[in-house]
Amino acid sequence: MAERSALLVDEVFPHQPVCQWVLSFPFQLRFLFASRPLITGQVLGIAYRVIATHLAIKTARTEAVMLIRK
Repeated sequence: MAERSALLVDEVFPHQPVCQWVLSFPFQLRFLFASRPLITGQVLGIAYRVIATHLAIKTARTEAVMLIRK
């Protein structure tokens, strides 16, 4: 694990932009998720799709701007 961390810190992170997403829920929902893992999986699936769609749209806009500037 230490070797993998060193590789990421030395070789990957300096060359690639990194974005960290934090998903937080109210305590009442946390207790619900703890007692019902199927609901947790569904909610995380929705969150993943929303973030992935956001990044795809953002990437498409960035590529379009780069094409216009050329």
